[in-house]
Parts: sequence; structure tokens; C-alpha cells
Amino acid sequence: MKMMMQSFLLLMATVLLLPVAEAAVEATCKAIAAGDPNVRYDFCVRSLRRDPASGSADTKGLALIAVELSSQSTARFARTVESALEKAKGAGEKESLRTCSSLYRESRSRLADSASAVEVGRLGDAKTYLSTSVDAPDGCGQAFDEMGVPVPAPLEEENDEERQLCIIALAITNLLG
Repeated sequence: MKMMMQSFLLLMATVLLLPVAEAAVEATCKAIAAGDPNVRYDFCVRSLRRDPASGSADTKGLALIAVELSSQSTARFARTVESALEKAKGAGEKESLRTCSSLYRESRSRLADSASAVEVGRLGDAKTYLSTSVDAPDGCGQAFDEMGVPVPAPLEEENDEERQLCIIALAITNLLG
């Protein structure tokens, strides 16, 4: 009986705290969207909520979650680029994809650096690393433009998602100071 009561109380606490936790995600996304026209509020809320830890995270925790989501997106993008590279037909397309691969490899490294920097409070370093990561999607798109090759549809969509996640991570980190 005592075990059932404890379980019930834990469940009730979770249910009661859920709206507060969701409000923290929404408030954070609202704050960064108001301060940065490049942040899409709905995308921010939807993305952060994908991580169950966002429900109890403070601003630092949300920054780390955003960095991790960006890192996961970068890994997915790298796989998409590698797959596209295997199917690429022209020299321009192949060169553009190699450039994207290089940029995203560097971005993954910088995202790992930024997570470590946020963790220990080196916010200036974290912002520098995140700014570099924000530039990777643009650099990838420019590589295709310079070669006069259209960006394949899956790359364009994933590139946009990665850009948005990096912007969100940087904007939340900016809230920390």
C-alpha cells in the first residue's frame, strides 16, 4: 500500500509539474524568437520538446539540449551527404558534396566544443563555436551555388533544419550571458 501511495504521489507531482516545464520551453523559445528574427518559435518548441529532459531543464539545460539536437542533426546530414555523394553524377555536384561533408565534420567538432564550454560556463567560447556551426549550412548551400548545381531536395531541407537548430542553440546560450 505504501508503495502504491508513493507511486501515486510521484505521478501527481509529474502531472502537476508538466505544465510548468512546458511553460519553460515555451517561454525560452518565445524569448529567443523575440530577440532574433531568424528563430522560428514553433520549430523551437517542437524541437526542444523532442528531448524528454527538456521538461525539467533550466536555461543552461535547454542550451545543452539544443546543442545536442544540432549535433544529432549534423550526424544525420553527414549520412545524407555521404549517400548523395555515392549517387552524384557530375564533378560539380561531387565537389559541392565534399565541401558540405567537410563543413559538417568541422561543425560536429565545434558543437562538441560548444557543449563542453556551456557545461563549464565558458559562454564566450561556446558562442564562438556555435557561430561557426551556424555558418556551416550557409557554406554548404554556397558550395552548390558556386558550382552552379541545384541543391538536392533532401539536403536543402536538412540543411535548413540544421541552420535553425544551431541558431536556437546560439540564441539560448546568449540568454545565459
